[in-house]
Amino acid sequence: MKLDDKLIEKTQHDINGDNHIMTSIETPMKEDAFAKSDEEKISNIEKLFGDIMEELGLDLTDDSLKGTPYRVAKMYVKEIFEGLNPEKKPSLSVFDNKYQYNKMLVEKDITFNSACEHHFLPIVGKAHVGGPPRIYCDISPPRPRPPRPPRKLIIYHTLPLHAIIG
Repeated sequence: MKLDDKLIEKTQHDINGDNHIMTSIETPMKEDAFAKSDEEKISNIEKLFGDIMEELGLDLTDDSLKGTPYRVAKMYVKEIFEGLNPEKKPSLSVFDNKYQYNKMLVEKDITFNSACEHHFLPIVGKAHVGGPPRIYCDISPPRPRPPRPPRKLIIYHTLPLHAIIG
């Protein structure tokens, strides 16, 4: 590849990157995404993130930075991207409203971890959801719904961090 071709490719990448448009609600995953164990992924990411820190000129022998590559790797695998693994999908409980409770049901402080797939930065927060209860008129259980494919939480960020926190 010639220098001009590399420059054109990089320029096109920059244009596409700055004009990112969601193309699917599905998380783009490789078929072998879960072939490695979490421990293997953490070990690999730890080395690679250490390389990034070295490239930035950070002193990894300093006490404050010594364990950072491991902590970052563990954060990505065990926290932010843990929900990608279908085996770690949260379970839901459904029960009949046999007492005909008709007030709003609210669940507060649901912790969520996600990531901006464009910048690979964590999005961490709390969610509150509420809705009216279902009232079943007969005693038969509700019909099972067909399984839905997993969805990813997409949060569009438009403000720089300093504009949010002051």
